[in-house]
Amino acid sequence: MIPSTLEELGLSPNEAKVYEALVTYGGSGVSTISLRAKVNRSNAYETLYRLIEKGLVYEVFIEKETIYEAVDPDKLMELVTEKQTKLQAVLPKLHSLYHKHLTTERAYIFKGVEGVKNYLREALKVGEDIYSFAAKGAWFDPRLQPFTEGFLKEAKRRGYSHSRKDS
Repeated sequence: MIPSTLEELGLSPNEAKVYEALVTYGGSGVSTISLRAKVNRSNAYETLYRLIEKGLVYEVFIEKETIYEAVDPDKLMELVTEKQTKLQAVLPKLHSLYHKHLTTERAYIFKGVEGVKNYLREALKVGEDIYSFAAKGAWFDPRLQPFTEGFLKEAKRRGYSHSRKDS
């Protein structure tokens, strides 16, 4: 679970495994890290250097060996915050470019869990009738439960109602 979350935050699979191994077991040499993280030794070197560049790992020079240690996990939140700040800086320009090409009427095809989330976001944004078909099963997908609960609360707060017409 931890490696997949770290990957969602932007670490490569090897970076996630190596960082988790260092947090779990503490500082180690490359051979030990590669065994614990289940990463090829030569890849472990490259991965450690990338983690050092990202500020997630540091080197400790001891007599005959270099030990690598993880930086406090709070650094991950700092990295996410930095990315968010960068995105906020360009978001107005992205919105401007996006809205230049909008048409008044359109049909969308949303696929998968993220597609359903986009569909629901669009429904809240538009605030008008939206017609859909072949979308019944998505409401029951457990991966969407937290999102749909939030959607329904927001729709209720805005005073939107829903109706269902099966034919």
